[in-house]
Amino acid sequence: MPTTTFNYGDWSFWRSYNPIGGTYGNSKVAFDGINKLVLVSEGTTLLNVKNDIFSVWKRWMQVPGTNNSRYLECISGVGGDPITTTEFLGATFFLENGWRIQPWSGNYVLSIVGNLYTREINGNPVVPTAGVSVSLVRSNLVDGRIAITQEDYENIANEVWDELRVEHENEGTFGEGIASIRGDIYGNVRSNVLGNIEGDVLSPTTIVNEVWDEVLDSGSHNVVDSAGRRLWTTQDYGGYQSASIWYDSNNGFAGTTDEIAGTVGRPSNNLSNAFTVAQSKNLKQFFVNKGSSIDLSTYGGSIANYRFWGNKWSLALGNKSIDSASFETCEVTGTGLVSSSLSRFTDCILNNVTIGPSDFVHCYFEDDFTIGSAGSFVFDDCFSSKVESNPLIFDMGLSVGATDVVFFNFNGNIQFNNIQAGDSVSIYGEGNVTLDSTCNGGEIVIRGSFTITDNSTGTTVTDDARIDKQGIADSVWDEILDVGSHTTTNSAGRRLRDIQDTDLPAIDSTVDSIQLDTDSIETKVDTIDIVVDSIQVDTNSIESKVDTANTNISTIDSTVNSIQTDTDNIETKVDNINTNVTNVNNNVNTVKGLVEFLYKYERGRWKIDRLTNQLTIYDSDGTTPLYQFDLTDNNGDPNSDAVYERTPV
Repeated sequence: MPTTTFNYGDWSFWRSYNPIGGTYGNSKVAFDGINKLVLVSEGTTLLNVKNDIFSVWKRWMQVPGTNNSRYLECISGVGGDPITTTEFLGATFFLENGWRIQPWSGNYVLSIVGNLYTREINGNPVVPTAGVSVSLVRSNLVDGRIAITQEDYENIANEVWDELRVEHENEGTFGEGIASIRGDIYGNVRSNVLGNIEGDVLSPTTIVNEVWDEVLDSGSHNVVDSAGRRLWTTQDYGGYQSASIWYDSNNGFAGTTDEIAGTVGRPSNNLSNAFTVAQSKNLKQFFVNKGSSIDLSTYGGSIANYRFWGNKWSLALGNKSIDSASFETCEVTGTGLVSSSLSRFTDCILNNVTIGPSDFVHCYFEDDFTIGSAGSFVFDDCFSSKVESNPLIFDMGLSVGATDVVFFNFNGNIQFNNIQAGDSVSIYGEGNVTLDSTCNGGEIVIRGSFTITDNSTGTTVTDDARIDKQGIADSVWDEILDVGSHTTTNSAGRRLRDIQDTDLPAIDSTVDSIQLDTDSIETKVDTIDIVVDSIQVDTNSIESKVDTANTNISTIDSTVNSIQTDTDNIETKVDNINTNVTNVNNNVNTVKGLVEFLYKYERGRWKIDRLTNQLTIYDSDGTTPLYQFDLTDNNGDPNSDAVYERTPV
C-alpha cells in the first residue's frame, strides 16, 4: 500500500482518477522532484513504463497549485517514426537528468515492461535496493504494421491527451490556443477524439500533430457536446472555470446556450437563466463578479446544495429558503429561511439580517442580527466594530423555540435580547457583553476577556472562566505567599515571601536592638547624675572629693566613649534599615510592572495576519508590538484557521 513517506503527504495520485475533483488515479509511482526519484508504491511488483511512469509523470507535472513543472524533466519518449513503408520505430523511453527508479524495501522481483534506458550511456535506470531483483522486459525496437487498429486509435488518443501543452506553442494553432486557457477543460474530450481514421498508413506522430494543429472556430466542429465545440467555446468564452456558472448583474448577458451562457467571457445576468445552465451542465456553483448583486426572490426554484461565491458582491435573501446553500465573500441583507439543513456563510458582511440555523465563518456584523427559527447556530471567528454605547443587537427571537448559539473567538460589543427558557448561548473571545432585560430564562456561558452588564431577569450566567482587569488585580494581591508556593529563585513571589519571612523580622530585630541601646544610654546618664550629686553634696575632705572627682571624671570619659560607640552602632543600623526599605520599594515596583504587563497582555489589541500566519499582541497604544507568535496546526504547518500551537518569534 502507498505510504506518506513515498507520497510526501500528497494523496492526489493514490485516489481514483477524477481530475475535476483534484485526484489523479491509483498510480503505482510518485515523484520526488528534489531528489529526482521515481518512487514505487509499496506492494507494486509490475510497472509498465509507458502507462505507469511516462503518463503519470505528465499528469504530475500539471497538478494545479503544485508548480511541479519547476523540476527537471524526468522521462522522455520517442517512437512511431517511419523506418520503412511498413515499419515504425517502437516506443522507447529515456530517464533524463539523472532521474532513477527507487523500489520499495522488501524481498521481491520488480518487473519493468517497456524499452527503458537512461540518457547516460550504460546507466542503470533502477537504484540498487537490498532484497529487490529487477527484471527489465524490453520489446522490439521496430514495429511492423500494415494497418491502424482500434488499439492504435486508443494509443493515439492517449498520446494526444497526455501531451504537455508547453510543447505546442505555434501561434494560431489549436495547441497554442489550448495552452493559453486557464481553468478546467476536462470533460468528454478524450472520448470524442476517437474517430474514424481512414486512408493511407500514418504514423502516430503525424496524427498527433494533425490533431493539435487543427483550427477550431464557430464555423466548424459545432456539434452539441462534441469535443471540438467544447474546446472552441472554452477558448473563445473561457469555459466554466472552477466548475462554476459565472454571473454578472451589471455587465452580463441573457441566454441559456450551453458552453456559452454563464461562462467566464459571457457571464449570465439573469438568475433563472443561470440556474437553467447550471442544471444542464450539472454544476453546483455560481461565481459572482465584483460589484454584482443577487436577489434570491427572483428565482422560483430550490437553491439547496448550491454554492454562491465571488468577489465583493451583494446578496438579498428575499425570504427565500436557503437550506443547505452556502454563500461567500458577499454583503448579506434580508431574511433567509432554514427549515431542515444548515446553510453556511463565509467571509460575509451581515447587515441587519434574519436567518435560520446556519454556520458563520469569518463574518463581520455590520448591523443587528435576529434568529429566524429554532436550531443550532455557530459563529466562528466573527466580529463587530460597533461601539460599546451602541452595541450589536443579537436578538434570539421572541417565542422562536429552544435555540443553541455558540460564538468562537468573537471580538466586539454585543447585546443579547430575548434569551428565553430552553435557549443556550456560549460566547468565547473578548469585548463587552450586555444582557437586556428581555432575557428572562435560558443560560449563557461567557469565557475570555469580557466585561458584563447583566440586566437580565432570570437568565443563568456562568462566567467562571472570564477574565477582567479587576479580577487580575484581585488575584495578584490576594495570592497567599508561603513556603509551599512561589519558590522559583528570583521570582517576584519568592522575593516578596523572602521580604515577609526574613527581611522584615531582621528589621524588627534591629529596631529592638536600637531600643535596648537607648535604654542603656539613659541608664548611664542616670549614673552621671548620681556622681555629680555626690560631688556637690560631699563638701568635706575636698582633696578626697577631688580625687574622687578625678576618678569619677575618668568614669565619665569612659562612659562618654561608650555612648559614642553606641551612637555609631545606631547609625549603622539605621543605614541597614534604609537599605532594606529601598529593597522593599524595588520589589514592589517589580510586582507593579508585572501586573501592568499582564493587563496589557490580556486587554490589549491583538491581530492574526493570515498571510504570514502570525499572531501579534500590541501595547496599550494599539500600535507598538509587544510579542509575536508563529501559528501552526497540529501537523506543525503554518495555519491561522486551525491553530494548534503558538511559538514566540
